[in-house]
Amino acid sequence: MNEVIILFGVIALFFYGWISHRNLMGEFFLGCAFALFWETIFCSHFTYSGSSWTIWLWNDIPLFMILAWATFLTVSLLVSNHLSKVLSFSGLKIMFLDAIVVIVLGSSAEYVGLNLTNGWEYLQTLDYALGIPINALIGYVVIGVLYMTFMRKWQSSFDLKMR
Repeated sequence: MNEVIILFGVIALFFYGWISHRNLMGEFFLGCAFALFWETIFCSHFTYSGSSWTIWLWNDIPLFMILAWATFLTVSLLVSNHLSKVLSFSGLKIMFLDAIVVIVLGSSAEYVGLNLTNGWEYLQTLDYALGIPINALIGYVVIGVLYMTFMRKWQSSFDLKMR
């Protein structure tokens, strides 16, 4: 079930790119690279083994989790870009907005994956807020600053023009 939801999200993301004449491949592939990095660093803190994932990369990391991360990061960037234009944000305000967008979208996905679909479980006892670990909220702030800032700096290098 998790894989069907993620596959639908990936298809919807690229359909949006197609109808808006935007090539989202750069953002998506960089999201995959960031996801592999993040999952590899923190894989000792959680496990996917009790879930229903079917295609595995290595070390208890499902392929579709990498696709989910890439979709989440690309959507977060699109939402934050749109909001920063609407609100006329620039400079540090955009970094703050990035963190807020990633926290809201990430904590929602974390709650669904952790509590509703049982997509993963944490291996240690953690303090929880709003049904998700506080460590995850802190992680989303870090992701919001690192990935989003990197993409804002280098996004033009990843953009490919669609005809």
